Amino acid sequence: MARGRPRKTDPDCALASAIKVFWTKGFEGTSLTDLVEATGMAKPSLYATFGDKEAIYTKALTRYMEGVGDDVLDALGQGGRPIQTVMRGYLEEVADRATDTSGPCGCFVVNSIVDAENLPDETKRLMDLAKRKRAEILIRAFDAAKARGDLPETASSAALADYFWGQTLAIALLARSGESRQAIGHFVDLALAVLGPEPVSA
Repeated sequence: MARGRPRKTDPDCALASAIKVFWTKGFEGTSLTDLVEATGMAKPSLYATFGDKEAIYTKALTRYMEGVGDDVLDALGQGGRPIQTVMRGYLEEVADRATDTSGPCGCFVVNSIVDAENLPDETKRLMDLAKRKRAEILIRAFDAAKARGDLPETASSAALADYFWGQTLAIALLARSGESRQAIGHFVDLALAVLGPEPVSA
């Protein structure tokens, strides 16, 4: 007797495929049909494994945040370098990802925050956690810069963190609107001016 048809995709692979679809199309732009085609799972299997579309999106975003979502922030925790250099590296990485045409555009977390108005409540809670985490990392970087003398003691680390978070979102929006990498590079230069001149390499 022939064996039953094997399951096409395990849950981990299916969720990885769902991440790519949501990352590319956003929450509103993704249909259940898109998810079925991407994961290889029939609608009943998707519902049984993950729940409805909102639940799938929340699980996909959680998986991304637990995995590769924060690697763009790694450079912010590397001490010893001038803050101007650190923040240039951060914004340039954000810009590179936002304009990379070889895969989904930008950072999945940032894209989700831009689309937050359309997201389910549980996902908005995740967005708040992501924003707080990024703010904490930025504040630590600016506190360290003040301790090194890169910034005046009167500089507000919290205000600078808010400012550069705004620049992160602006870069994502510029890229999504079709601005070139060169144009976004000029935007990065202007955004960094608030920190003063970059040190000249020896």
